[in-house]
Amino acid sequence: MPSIRRALLALSIALIALATSAAGFPDRPAILRVLEPLRMQSDTARVLLSDFIREDRLVDSITFSKGLTHTWDRKHFNQVTIIATPAAQPISEMKLWIAGTAYSVVIQRHLPTAGLDPLSPVLHTARLGRGSFTVSAEYSRSPFAITVYWQNYKLGRDYIKRVGEELMITIPTEAQRLGRSYIRVYACDDRSRAADLLIPLDSGQVVNTPTQLGNINITHLYGQLSQITSGLRPKYDPAETYLTAKPMDTIARTIRLAMDAYGAQHVFSALQFAAGTDARLAALRDTAPDRAMLYAALLTALPLPAADSSLLHLFPASDTKHSDILSRLTTLRSTKLALLYGETDIASKGDILLIRRTYFSQSILIVINRSLTKQSIETGTDLTRYTSTFAHPITGTHVDLPPLSFEVLTK
Repeated sequence: MPSIRRALLALSIALIALATSAAGFPDRPAILRVLEPLRMQSDTARVLLSDFIREDRLVDSITFSKGLTHTWDRKHFNQVTIIATPAAQPISEMKLWIAGTAYSVVIQRHLPTAGLDPLSPVLHTARLGRGSFTVSAEYSRSPFAITVYWQNYKLGRDYIKRVGEELMITIPTEAQRLGRSYIRVYACDDRSRAADLLIPLDSGQVVNTPTQLGNINITHLYGQLSQITSGLRPKYDPAETYLTAKPMDTIARTIRLAMDAYGAQHVFSALQFAAGTDARLAALRDTAPDRAMLYAALLTALPLPAADSSLLHLFPASDTKHSDILSRLTTLRSTKLALLYGETDIASKGDILLIRRTYFSQSILIVINRSLTKQSIETGTDLTRYTSTFAHPITGTHVDLPPLSFEVLTK
């Protein structure tokens, strides 16, 4: 099986478009929560300014990136209609100007091949520094653009510096005043975009240990994000494709499409919702518990910055075998930052599914064998420095799994 991650291409960047810096950061921001990206499912989107700021009358003006036009109906609930022209990029921006400060809303256009195009740019966390961190990029097409935001402010050239084959991002000193804030990194070319990086900060330093997260839960992401996209399930439903035993490549593609269309953070939530309420999962638990455990492993592997214990209730406490496995999965999810943040890479072959989660130096590899036979699985990764959670044999780049089983390898 080929490696989950494509080989790093030689970096010969023709152009990296870095945003101009906002004119300082206000002491008392008009918008405190981190604004969730606006995802355009077509060439036209209609939004209310009250979706972004409760006191929408404070917005003085609105500006957009090249390729986007708009109309602003101030008389009817401050409704803004956004229209994408052919010149619009997969990653664009709407700026809400309030008292001379620009608050940025990232606009992600949903393109049919975005996230699946093998030539799409790919972002990786690289190294941590004091007051900074670095990211690297894989790409095939040039030029491509990278934009970086702290909270709702776009960072400019003073904060972004090329160091060899990496980009060093300096954390604004203003972040030291906040217990929790976020940096987001986006990349795109004119045809597709990369999965964005979400980097949590603790008093201005990159979160590097789970204890720094405190009692973080789903409400911390994007400032008390309460609306889980209900439209996810009818169109792109990984739970449906998994429970109906579709091929693993279909499952992998479905997850990628869901992450692309609605953002990675919504995928785990939708699946978690299904795990708690879907009668099909209860039936699977009762009739095929090993398959239900594979589904639990899939839930553990998918991204969301939340340590949630709802998986513990999938099996009753009297079922000590499965309850113990679920407890260990829940512990991993609450203690391994790579399962909460960072990148998600997915690969599949036949009845084998591999999901890699990476956050700076930490790497988690989840290997699922849904076949009815024992498999020696080629991971494409030197597993010498990895630890097996469930004691399945590891040799070189292979892990041996019994039928209907999984392993979580940590480094």
